[in-house]
Amino acid sequence: MKKIILSMLRFISLFIPKNNNKIVFRSFPDYSGNAMALYEYLKDKDKDKDKDKNKLIWLTDNKSNKSNIASVKLYTLSGLLNFFTAKYIITTHNELVSLAIKNQKYISLWHGMPLKKIGYLGMEYKKMKPISAQRIATSELTRALIAASFNEPANNVYITGQPVCDKLIIAKNISDYYTIPSDTKKIVFYLPTFRQDFNETKIEGRVIHRDNIFRLDEFNHCEFIRNLKEKGIFLIVKLHPAEEYLLDNLELNENIVFVKSNDIDLYDVLSGCDALITDYSSVYIDYLVTNKPMAFIIPDKDEYILNRGGFTLEPFDEWTPGNKIKKVEGIYDFFDMLINEKDEFKSERHRVKEIFHKYSDGNNSKRVVDVLLRD
Repeated sequence: MKKIILSMLRFISLFIPKNNNKIVFRSFPDYSGNAMALYEYLKDKDKDKDKDKNKLIWLTDNKSNKSNIASVKLYTLSGLLNFFTAKYIITTHNELVSLAIKNQKYISLWHGMPLKKIGYLGMEYKKMKPISAQRIATSELTRALIAASFNEPANNVYITGQPVCDKLIIAKNISDYYTIPSDTKKIVFYLPTFRQDFNETKIEGRVIHRDNIFRLDEFNHCEFIRNLKEKGIFLIVKLHPAEEYLLDNLELNENIVFVKSNDIDLYDVLSGCDALITDYSSVYIDYLVTNKPMAFIIPDKDEYILNRGGFTLEPFDEWTPGNKIKKVEGIYDFFDMLINEKDEFKSERHRVKEIFHKYSDGNNSKRVVDVLLRD
């Protein structure tokens, strides 16, 4: 039934004229990631031109509360009509790729360079269908990984850098977003990856139980937030969108804040932090352009590898230049290292950065436009 409906929609689309100036955007969550960064660049680029020069439309899951952004809910008549009349389709998760037709230009920005195995390299390959799209990468290495992951000819993957990385080049002031205690010594962002889906039908590695946000043995949350205050650490925590609902009633103090997907522009805030803590998330690859310290909390590495089938680049430690934390004490050691300015991984970060990033000049969005939207 899905195939029949898809074929019918594609057939109808053939007879609908395309607007060469219309670009539709789709991301998960709405208004996020590479799509949002590119949208902001285009909006700024066009601000001195005719306001109707480019029609930039978001196709969203939820009703927009952003009055300054033109958007429609995707799965409505208006949403589908905007999709069918657009010349350009820009997404972060390959959505709607099978609905686009040849006289449209589908551009997949994706949402990070793949450290974890995805697509044809991962567990999903049996469900995959090879549908070509124009894609981006950050270097020759990631170009090969993106091409292999999506069964895409390498000459259809363009080394432009990711638009979100432009935001990391110029650090924002965190006090514009949060009230920072006056005795704060370092600001740290904790950004872990996915472990379980909304319905808990898919679980990878350890899941969050009660208030154990780091999934570490013998972790005590009350003791942890006391330590944040004593050490002068301000911690920003952003869980994966599928797990944000788990910690609604967590005890907090002035040294820790939890944010959700639409609360902030993630990369604007990340740019102003002094360090990143993550686990197996590819966000660290993006953060390399800042050359700031990072740590990896990995108490469930073996279990995670078993569920994911490994990583695209191994051994894991060679590609992740930062502290590897498996016990609670490791977090406090990392905080002490930051406070005392002991950066043990600086040269390793530089080595890995040079492999992952051809560009770190803040012009990635411009390159995407020049290369993929030039006509």
